[in-house]
Amino acid sequence: MSIFFHNDKLKIYHDEEKRLLNVRYKTPENLSDKEYLSLFEQYLKALEKYAPSFVIIDVRNSQYAIPVEIQEKVSEMVGPLHIKLGTLRLALLTSPEFIVQLSYELIVEEAKVGNLLIAYFTNEKEVFKWFKREKRKKKL
Repeated sequence: MSIFFHNDKLKIYHDEEKRLLNVRYKTPENLSDKEYLSLFEQYLKALEKYAPSFVIIDVRNSQYAIPVEIQEKVSEMVGPLHIKLGTLRLALLTSPEFIVQLSYELIVEEAKVGNLLIAYFTNEKEVFKWFKREKRKKKL
């Protein structure tokens, strides 16, 4: 696995063999919106450089609450980019507390946008099992 970007708030790794982008946020609660957007820009650059089939975004150690305006801006940029690049599965690793706090209207076991499947997990082993199911489907 190679390092694309690494600092105390964000680590982005790429695994060419697995066609995987592994993104790990460790953001403090008092992170500025400008700094968050700068970190998010690194994520976009990694997506464009590697066009991964599989993406893990680990936010279990992230304390920054993304404001609604920035959430909307990020959603407008990232969804279409994943579709354009052919990302097959995007796994969000969150704390169990986060999953519990989501309202029932918002949580789905799997969401599908174009060919991109998005799911939430609290366990990284489950993520790789989920990715393997996609690889088996492609072989059929």
